[in-house]
Amino acid sequence: MQTLKLTKKYETYPECKDSGVDWLGKIPKDWGLEKLKNKFNFEKGKDAAKFTQDYIGHEKNIGNYPVYSGQTENNGIMGNINSYEYDLSAPAIFTTTVGAKAMTPLVLNGKFNLSQNCLLMVPKNRDTDSRFFYYQLFGLFKSMKDEIPSHMQPSLRVSDLNKSSVVYISPENQTKISNYLDEKTKNIDQIIEKKQKLIELLREKRTTIINNAVTKFNVEGRTGKIKHLVKSIESGIWGDNPLENYDDIKCLRVADFDYENLSFSQVETIRNNPNLSKKKILKKGDILVEKSGGGEKTPVGRAILFNSDEKMVCANFIDIIRVNTDKILPEFLVFYLSYIYSGRINTKYIKQNTGIQNMDIKTYFSEMITIPDLNTQKDIIITIYKKMNIFDSALKKVEKSLETLQEFKSSLISNVVTGKVKI
Repeated sequence: MQTLKLTKKYETYPECKDSGVDWLGKIPKDWGLEKLKNKFNFEKGKDAAKFTQDYIGHEKNIGNYPVYSGQTENNGIMGNINSYEYDLSAPAIFTTTVGAKAMTPLVLNGKFNLSQNCLLMVPKNRDTDSRFFYYQLFGLFKSMKDEIPSHMQPSLRVSDLNKSSVVYISPENQTKISNYLDEKTKNIDQIIEKKQKLIELLREKRTTIINNAVTKFNVEGRTGKIKHLVKSIESGIWGDNPLENYDDIKCLRVADFDYENLSFSQVETIRNNPNLSKKKILKKGDILVEKSGGGEKTPVGRAILFNSDEKMVCANFIDIIRVNTDKILPEFLVFYLSYIYSGRINTKYIKQNTGIQNMDIKTYFSEMITIPDLNTQKDIIITIYKKMNIFDSALKKVEKSLETLQEFKSSLISNVVTGKVKI
């Protein structure tokens, strides 16, 4: 395996020309352009599903290329089967044999086996190395995303692909470049995987720090039900669409929860709430608990601390918990709820209807916890924050290096397949 050097200086082609295509820019003088429709047949919807069943088999991935076999967080299936629109994310690729002819179809967003919500690009000729076009599609998709307003869901129609131009070079050079990128991206992906595992480990250790801290003084504290520490529970409010008047107010959603830091990210959602009750307006020290939504890996019940003076409300999938600060500090209870959540104790109080989890907060708060005195709570909070700061610093460094690697991978693919660098 060759050593990966992010600072390597690459050779360039001696002569270049303007491709006339914005996302390609200048390309080597002897490279050509071709419409995708001249290189691939597009199989969509039911035809794509049938092709997959007949020739690919079930849940098989031959080769080292990714196939999206279901909805995932980053590569969700967003297609509209009726209009054949597809989410603009990375293509997938696999190899199969149709009759005696080797073919390498590309799959654009869809379940790998029986899904009708996918699009296949099947090479028309054997001189087409799908890997080369696979790598080009990253740049093509990115250029299309950049042209779509941020508030709209990126989508792609077959007609967009039909009129799209890509670089075309000799089959030998296609294979040469593809082999090179296969090796380099594999090396990068291996490093990325290691860094992702390190991030997971750091997050797990940070959770352990919180859990150990809040349970360290169990023998010295008194026990009691959570509900006896709570002054009030107020439901959130969604309101109406913004009207750009005095009743417009920021609305913190579950999507804004920063679970790792038990806080929240910047709130951008604006809703209109006339005759708003003061009880619904968030106050510094409020604890916000997700009561509806969730999923298999992230069940409802996650809690964060609202530690801001900014005026806002929270959405109706959230409950606002206000505690008796003579008995318990909000920060301590948030840490304790995090400890309970990590042990999945909250799942006992979840009811699920039509795929949505609902938490019975009042029953959940009948749980018994150990409560140290206020001074001890303060000491625990200070200890946790100090240790979390250390882990946060380490996490930021690893996340930054991960971001650099991903940017380098994207840049390398783009520069090689468009002829900005010579291999």
